[in-house]
Amino acid sequence: MPFKFVRSILRSLPLVGVLVLGGALGVTGGGFGGRSQSEPPPSSSSTPSPSTTVVSPTPSTSSDEPWTWEGVLIVVAVVGGLVVFGALSEAREERRRDSKAVRVQLLLSNGADVKRALRDLAASHDPDAPGALAKLLHETASLLLSRRATFEYGASSVESGKSTSDADGLVGRWAIEARAAFETQTTSSYQDGKVRSGFVHSASKASTPRGVWLAVTLAVATSEASLPAAAGDVTRDVEALLRSLSALDPARLERLEVVWSPDGDGEFLDEDEALARYKTLAPL
Repeated sequence: MPFKFVRSILRSLPLVGVLVLGGALGVTGGGFGGRSQSEPPPSSSSTPSPSTTVVSPTPSTSSDEPWTWEGVLIVVAVVGGLVVFGALSEAREERRRDSKAVRVQLLLSNGADVKRALRDLAASHDPDAPGALAKLLHETASLLLSRRATFEYGASSVESGKSTSDADGLVGRWAIEARAAFETQTTSSYQDGKVRSGFVHSASKASTPRGVWLAVTLAVATSEASLPAAAGDVTRDVEALLRSLSALDPARLERLEVVWSPDGDGEFLDEDEALARYKTLAPL
């Protein structure tokens, strides 16, 4: 009995290390992403200038009419402009509250080809290039769908009714959580304001393979209204979301984050390590 107890403690030490250190045990990872061009703010010229405001003339002893027709028309025009501007602002704010934060997380077995494909995507599509962010999303979702046979664990979620900034912030937090599972990011491609300069890759040190598992997190902020509702079946929900994201209207994409781990050649997680880092995933 004491021997079994000691053996169980020794077997759990690697997992305790993963939990205490947040998974930072020399594991590498990669990622890419960015934000779509935001809608330009209303021009200051669309706001009525104080110079166009008509002040009621003071009563004059030389005229029986304090208002002129021209003055009345200008006042009506200014009031009408304010009403229209307010309606447009309200509609714009309503659109901002229609954003959603979407996340798909997967643990794949035999993920070597997925890892290589994600690196190739990061190298070939700079997030600053026009249309590149949507291509990265579509190709990542399609890539994962094509490897359905390797899905072992997964989860999906859709947070609706968010403002643009709230959805963006939630996607950012999900990406931070995913990156916390590894120590060193060896592949990255993020927006820096310049095309063909965001990709960075550094070869990781050779490591002894401990398993065959690869973790991938795909997170998106979008204003798309027709995302599939959860059906209660984890596998079907994951696949339905991936299909929808693989064809998402580029105009509806607000932010994209893709994170995978490990990234090193020949580097993978074993099942215990993978489940310790991604505790909320369910069997698929």
